[in-house]
Amino acid sequence: MNLGADGTCTLVEAITSANNDNAAGNGCVDGSSDDIIILETDVVLDDPQVVVDARPPITTSVTIEGQGHIIDGNGEVGYVLKISGGPYDAVPCIGGDLTLNNVTITGGGTMLTPET
Repeated sequence: MNLGADGTCTLVEAITSANNDNAAGNGCVDGSSDDIIILETDVVLDDPQVVVDARPPITTSVTIEGQGHIIDGNGEVGYVLKISGGPYDAVPCIGGDLTLNNVTITGGGTMLTPET
């Protein structure tokens, strides 16, 4: 899935397509078992319509090929990307797998895991 400057496939839509293996008319191509999201431009997550809770966690195998681009949370979000199966997940049995290549993630908060 290519995320271009034309905005026809957003990062949120690409993750949703990857998770569901179905684009459902969102502007992206259908996902497959192992998905590759290719950034063709920087991505800034500053849309007030896309609140943190509306961002889907990654629940499948996803690779983001950044090609030197940035995914910027713009300081407005608690997290930039979420991988399902973490310690704070409501359904920890569904585990996602994320590989990042040549991409910078910036502008988000951190979540500390509790001490055990």
